[in-house]
Amino acid sequence: MLKFISPIPAVSWLLCTNVADEQLQLALQSCLDQTFADFELLVVANGPSAQEVAATVQEWVGNESRVRIFTTEVRHLIFSLSLGLHHARADLIARMDSDDLSRRYRLERQVAFMQQHPEVVVLGSAYEVIDADGAVQKVVKLPANN
Repeated sequence: MLKFISPIPAVSWLLCTNVADEQLQLALQSCLDQTFADFELLVVANGPSAQEVAATVQEWVGNESRVRIFTTEVRHLIFSLSLGLHHARADLIARMDSDDLSRRYRLERQVAFMQQHPEVVVLGSAYEVIDADGAVQKVVKLPANN
């Protein structure tokens, strides 16, 4: 079981979902496999099945101390994100959808960038669209400046 480097994690990672499927399990694992480990993963399970989704996520993550699970019957992403932000303890917030995968070095690189550029308040990245087999279908490069 990993412990935070300090009492408050460097990053609060926010992931909202209303289903507990294979994509979510892979998304969670891609968070937990990061090279940068000083984060909390806030999972907000929402909608009518929130309790069941939360129970499944808890089974998957076991005693992983970095994961905190919250539930709400309200099935609206903005509400769930606000709920997660309310519970976030870190100065930096990372965001990910429940069907996304993060490369192992994502947080390490993003935290380093934010530390080197304190004037930056929002940081995004390019991303790859993959198929069910993980084959890259296209690369999306977003604007890299203001």
